[in-house]
Parts: sequence; structure tokens; C-alpha cells
Amino acid sequence: MPIAVGLTCSPERLQKADAPEVQLGVLNQGIIGNRLLSDAQSPRQTGGPLAEVFEELGPALGETGVRRFQRDVLDQPGVKYVILALGVNDILFPGSFIADTEGVTAQAVIAGNRQLIALAHKKGIRAIGTTIPPFEHAIFRHPFFDHFYSPEKEKIRQEVNAWIRSSGKFDGVVDFDEAVHDPSHPTQLCPLTTAGIICMSMTQETSPRRMRFLLRCFTYVKTDSMRPSGLRFDNRCFDFHTGVLEEGVSEWE
Repeated sequence: MPIAVGLTCSPERLQKADAPEVQLGVLNQGIIGNRLLSDAQSPRQTGGPLAEVFEELGPALGETGVRRFQRDVLDQPGVKYVILALGVNDILFPGSFIADTEGVTAQAVIAGNRQLIALAHKKGIRAIGTTIPPFEHAIFRHPFFDHFYSPEKEKIRQEVNAWIRSSGKFDGVVDFDEAVHDPSHPTQLCPLTTAGIICMSMTQETSPRRMRFLLRCFTYVKTDSMRPSGLRFDNRCFDFHTGVLEEGVSEWE
């Protein structure tokens, strides 16, 4: 049985597909608050408004994605696919948990993704990328904090997402941003998704037709047709909410 490793928060729903031709094991290696490029042991991880919180919680947020990738993905037996959802916290943490002087660039996040893709491909593992959802008015509740967003951070998010969608470096792309943003306020989550949660916004209230994952990713990942709304493969897709493998739908709506 092929294994898909999820460096994201909820890949288990892939296992709901009642599809005999696609038997898929899922290993969830997602860590809330995890970053691609930095962790609590990195230099200059102090000075933000939420510094006390980070000092307490930082060690539980895991090693950097680039450091743990060998152990959590490459060293696992039977892995054929990896779903990458890293980078949003690298953008969010400066100015909140750490000093705003430690901000990342889009090119740094892209370079980190390139590194993981290259390592996966060297091991014969297909890498599936995910776009970064919007985070304006995302909140930290205790203590209350509503200043993760800035126009500069949004610019970085947009640049990274544009690369994820159009570079062709990933073997497949799941467009979380397209699925959960508010069409009238693209820098914010759709009001029907869970407010204040980043990259964990697949809720029962979200339109199911916007939350489909194209199951074809796991039988033939490479495609010549990339669209901003997701990947187009064939007429088969998987609905995260119902667990139903549906026919006759070739792309997200």
C-alpha cells in the first residue's frame, strides 16, 4: 500500500475514499505552529508581542520542516507521496511571536520548498504542494492578539502562492487559498470557515464543492493543465466532507 505523508494538519480524510483501486495509507506528520525554516532553537527567536507565549510553547512546535523532513518523510517506509503545507508560520511569526526584524522573504520560503521537493524526488517520492490560505484577522485567543496580518506579509503570501501554482516544481497542487478565501475580501478566510484558524479551515460549513481533493493525484500526479483553482486531472475527485469518490467532476469549482 502506498503511503502519503502529510506535513499538514488533517490529511487523514484522504482515507475516507471508498475506492478499491486507490488504497492509501496516510501518515500525519503535521505539527501545529511548525515552520519551514526556523524553530525555537534558531537564533533571534525573541522580542515579539507574544514572546512569553512562544517561550512556553516554542519547543512543542517542532523542528524546522527542512530539518525534520529526513526523519518524518524520507526515512518512513513505503512513502510514495508527501503533501507539503509549510511556510505560513514563517510569515506569521515575525512581529507576533518573534521580533518583526526576523521577517522572511518569499524567496526564502520558495527556496525551502525547492529543497524539500528535491529531496523527495531523489527518493522517488511525489511532492504535492498546498497554497497558503489568507490570514487577515486570524487571532490568537489567550492572550488576545489580532495583528498577524500586514500588507507586507500578504505580498509574501501572494508571491509564494503564485510560485506554488505556476512553477511546475510540485507534482501536484492543492489550492487551499482558492478553496477558503472570501471572494469579497481575498485576504481573509470565507466567513463560513473557522475564524482564527490558519491552514486548518476545512470545516463542515465550508462549501463541499470548494473543498474537493483530486484523488487522481495519487495515481498519476503530473499534469499539463494547471489552473489557479487547483489541478485538473480526470473526472474523478474526492470530497473531504462526505468521504465520497465522485465521478463527472474534473476540477474544483
